[in-house]
Amino acid sequence: MPCVCTSNSGNRLGLADFRSAPGENNLGSLTSVDPAIALIENPTGLLSRGMATVLKDLSKIRYVCEWETIPAYCLGLPRERERVFIVAYADGLFYRQQPTPWADQIGNQITQVRFSHEDRSFKPGIREVASGVPVGVAKGIKGNYDARRAYGLSCSPRQAAIAWKRIDYLCGLKSSQEA
Repeated sequence: MPCVCTSNSGNRLGLADFRSAPGENNLGSLTSVDPAIALIENPTGLLSRGMATVLKDLSKIRYVCEWETIPAYCLGLPRERERVFIVAYADGLFYRQQPTPWADQIGNQITQVRFSHEDRSFKPGIREVASGVPVGVAKGIKGNYDARRAYGLSCSPRQAAIAWKRIDYLCGLKSSQEA
């Protein structure tokens, strides 16, 4: 879902802007792909510019939603950028054991990522913070200027790592139910 309209520095039209409006181009794609677990990331402007609609639309297509606001500064980064992460999973995915609420896990996840000694690196050999999620953007790769610029304008990989840790947990829970 494009975030230019939900950004606090964008046009602030929220879901009223055609680029962010729910429908075939955004949440409608979930119904065609039908993933067990989906991740949506947006600026905190979404909270007042369409969050209720997004959650309602996900519920209509039978997804259970959890969401958290993750500030970059809580992860030791020198900026205040806050992002909203929605982790949605198919209703009925967990039938034997319900997942521990994300709110009960996120404090430990933030601590793990903050003190993971990962390099917010621009060097080759970038470390991972969660099952293959790389951190940083390496220098010296042809055409990489745009990637490094986008890295600075988007959510931090450390913030995304928190959401991926939640997804790792949910996938592990699902696997243990299938065993």
